[in-house]
Amino acid sequence: MVKRFCVLSLLFSACLSASALAQDSQPKSQELQAKNQSTFALKKQGQSTPNTKSFAQTYDWFLMTTGSLDGASYAGYAFNRAQFTLGGSFLAPLSGNWAVQGDAEVDEVQYSQNSAIPNGISERVGGHLFWRDPQSGLIGINTEIAHLYFTDAFQSMRYSIGPEIGYYKDRNSFSARATYRYWANNFDYGNSSLNYWSQGIDANGSWTYFVTNNFSTGLMLGAGKIFNRNQYLNFDYTAYRAGATAEYKFEASQFSLFSQAMYERGTLRITNFDLGLSSFRVLLGLKYNFGDKSLFDRDRSGASLKNAPEFHLLDDIYAATLPAG
Repeated sequence: MVKRFCVLSLLFSACLSASALAQDSQPKSQELQAKNQSTFALKKQGQSTPNTKSFAQTYDWFLMTTGSLDGASYAGYAFNRAQFTLGGSFLAPLSGNWAVQGDAEVDEVQYSQNSAIPNGISERVGGHLFWRDPQSGLIGINTEIAHLYFTDAFQSMRYSIGPEIGYYKDRNSFSARATYRYWANNFDYGNSSLNYWSQGIDANGSWTYFVTNNFSTGLMLGAGKIFNRNQYLNFDYTAYRAGATAEYKFEASQFSLFSQAMYERGTLRITNFDLGLSSFRVLLGLKYNFGDKSLFDRDRSGASLKNAPEFHLLDDIYAATLPAG
């Protein structure tokens, strides 16, 4: 785990360095213009209707770390799940209103001993290609590749792709995304090996309101469905989720704190048997922001795009049901 963690961290650091070199190569006039725009936006903090005409997409990046705790249950059986994450994102402007954003993340998941589910690690790399107008919104496409590792016997590769849109109105930001996911799973037991695929779709929407330029609150809703097919076991999983978010960036500081509370309810159908699952998550995170963008500036012109929120019980289901196959 440590080796994978270090390799991915080095790769992400290299991406940040490349972006920094590219930023340094911009003409001085562009640097001054970007700085003046950021200064202007900061001066507008606290006003109800910021002047988004001054915003321009510029190089932007951040690193983050999070910790979360889930209380989950199915069929009256309860267990806990803790997750620790290290990741970050960077944005590079392209021609006109076009830009690209890259994301990298490492997650370590631990389950309570009574869950009968092995601990896991996921390594994820994603990207967004999009067109954005800071005055109105954005439209683009997002992709992600993830390696899921539970034990030496069970590993999976997950591939995701889908469209995303955003709409801006005064201090309100609305976003929506749809994602298609494909899992290539491998389960080794003894001298035999089981290879099978799974696929799923999900749709998510969010609303964020900026109380000030450096304090935001929001809500999000989502739904997803997954199909698991192999020669031993077929099942479907349907889930719905709702949550609330908040983020605060300290004045004259590069640091911001963010939090999330999320509830998920799902149904696992195996043949004609239905099993209800539910989970409540509380997440706290710390973010280090490079540059001087406020949270509002970043939302309209920086590295603000997110990968589609995951139905975090999905991977648990794979791990829990594979032995039955």
